[in-house]
Amino acid sequence: MNKDNEIKINGKTYALVPDTIDDLNECDRCALKDYCLEECGDGLCQEVYGVDNARGKLFEEIPDVDVLTGKEVYDYYQERSVKAGERADQLAWMFIVMMTGGLISGHAFQTFSICSALAAIYMLLSVLQAVWQTFTSWLFMQKINRHHLTPEDYPAWVGCGAWAFFWLKMISIASAVMYFAKAIFF
Repeated sequence: MNKDNEIKINGKTYALVPDTIDDLNECDRCALKDYCLEECGDGLCQEVYGVDNARGKLFEEIPDVDVLTGKEVYDYYQERSVKAGERADQLAWMFIVMMTGGLISGHAFQTFSICSALAAIYMLLSVLQAVWQTFTSWLFMQKINRHHLTPEDYPAWVGCGAWAFFWLKMISIASAVMYFAKAIFF
């Protein structure tokens, strides 16, 4: 977009662009229609750019690109798996408590042992995911401090690593649940 055709009004940025519909009512589709009616009279585009340059054009709002902060980077991947992780944590603890109860009673069953082992693997993967996300977020925060970055600048390998840990966790706990269900019902 040509910066010469941009204007800021009330904290928003607008660009003067050609109207895509060929009629004489471009003012009706202009993003600054209400502002022009209240403030300008003849039209803001004509006052700023002249009648010849404004003919057949209208203002469109340009969305602002948010600047990514360090806290947003940290929260971005931490919050993505929170709900699924909380439910899986409950299942993992259930299997570990069941195994502990079996060991205390002296009746350690194979089903509980396997489910508890898968639950322990889930817990280990949770710790590794948290370490991965924290460390890679810290690395990216260092980059943010040197440059102005947007969310699109977030490296794909950071997110792919976090998702790999997430899916390994979900596979582990889902395997424990399926094994437990198979042992109980079949």
